[in-house]
Amino acid sequence: MARIVHTVVDAAKDFFASRYPGYQLARFEHSFGKTIFHLEPLGQAICPRCGKPCLKIHDRTLREVRDMPMSHAGEQLFLRFRIRRVRCDCGCHQCEKLSWLEPKLD
Repeated sequence: MARIVHTVVDAAKDFFASRYPGYQLARFEHSFGKTIFHLEPLGQAICPRCGKPCLKIHDRTLREVRDMPMSHAGEQLFLRFRIRRVRCDCGCHQCEKLSWLEPKLD
């Protein structure tokens, strides 16, 4: 299966930063009608309970979610990123909340 990995130009980084606040586009890969955008977090994690920046990260979970097509007929677009679970001084041990991501259903 042929897979092509691309580096990212600044214009693409700016576009993704505006669409996915708190994350930046690190790279993307394309393979047979499927494109995966790899995102990396920017800055410190924010505690979902108290809203303060949190230096302690309990763990990171790899997530891959399907994104809405952006004028790519038939193209499957996915976001792959690590979501951080904080260990805050307020006692919170939860994943940070991302404005652009629906909570994960168990």
